[in-house]
Amino acid sequence: HGTNLRPVVVSGPPPVGVKAPKAVRRAGGQELRKFRAGRHLAGQSGCEACHRIGSSGNEGPGPALTHIGSKLNARQIHAALVKPRAPMPSFKAMGPRKLAVLVRFLTLLR
Repeated sequence: HGTNLRPVVVSGPPPVGVKAPKAVRRAGGQELRKFRAGRHLAGQSGCEACHRIGSSGNEGPGPALTHIGSKLNARQIHAALVKPRAPMPSFKAMGPRKLAVLVRFLTLLR
């Protein structure tokens, strides 16, 4: 009745087209929120310009990231984002908080 609830408007590109893995959905709560935040950040960061993630993105020049968390650990993913090989740009300027969100999202892709 007297509530003033408004829908949240998210600007920018949509999140990447990958569903949360079963383990993340089962965990729910904070784990699922972290996944969703990372999925939005990946969409905003342009990852899909060079990578396939789930049902969205391009087939290259970078590798598919749909299951990258089963191939690389968080430290390796962080290193690839901060000191990548050409032609991938560095995401170092993104800042530590956003970078941590993106790394967590990618590690959850299994």
